[in-house]
Amino acid sequence: MRRKLRLKENKLTKLQHEHNKYNKEMRQIGCHKQQKTFDEYIAWKYGRYQPKLSGVTPQEDPVYRKPEQYVPSRNRGVFNQCSKASDRTYNGNLITGLATMHKSNVVPIFNKDQAHDLATMRRG
Repeated sequence: MRRKLRLKENKLTKLQHEHNKYNKEMRQIGCHKQQKTFDEYIAWKYGRYQPKLSGVTPQEDPVYRKPEQYVPSRNRGVFNQCSKASDRTYNGNLITGLATMHKSNVVPIFNKDQAHDLATMRRG
């Protein structure tokens, strides 16, 4: 148990002024419920204030969950239903070759002029 505070008249008048100022500020910012009586203010000022519990907290609604439906699987035990894709290879005669420009940029070459331009790092 803590001992009771003994305050002198000078300190009490100062605390009453601060209490009035605090309540006025709470009203101005719209926090009327945070206004305190003088005894509550003194306890709050000296770290002994225990706020009153304000009734029962409303119970939150449970999170909505869609009812589960059983959907049968179309997989009938065969796990390899897809065939392997064929390798893609170029078998035409339009592209003469591939050249590497700066910063590892691979560029297709269509004719000898393009090959010469890429070799000298110039265009056109």
